[in-house]
Amino acid sequence: MIILLRILCVVVVVGVLNVFGIVGISYLRVLDNDPFPVAVHVKAMDNDHIELADGRVITEFGGLSSDDQDRINDSGGRIGCDIDSSGVASVYTRGHRTICGTGMPIFIIPLVPIDVRRYDRRLLVIGKIASK
Repeated sequence: MIILLRILCVVVVVGVLNVFGIVGISYLRVLDNDPFPVAVHVKAMDNDHIELADGRVITEFGGLSSDDQDRINDSGGRIGCDIDSSGVASVYTRGHRTICGTGMPIFIIPLVPIDVRRYDRRLLVIGKIASK
């Protein structure tokens, strides 16, 4: 009976400290993920178009800057592409999410994992798609 009372006291104390943000029972678990279920490989890039490995060409509205080209290279030459019925394509690259521990409790008892994705989709450009 005394052992159960001590365990109950420990649970209550940890619960109260959890409410006040001093002790937490959850922790962040970073997952390596692929934000593109169906990725398209980039064959070539220029200032105003992206040529895809399957032969399609996307001509960007406003052009493709060197920063945009760097973002495509950083995502391994793989992009996500959503095309609507009028032939307008939205091009996405892989972006690295910032995972910060600010706001977490001072002490963490790692009992409950909270899964956080490492990468997400970020809109790069919008353009018109054409077959070559």
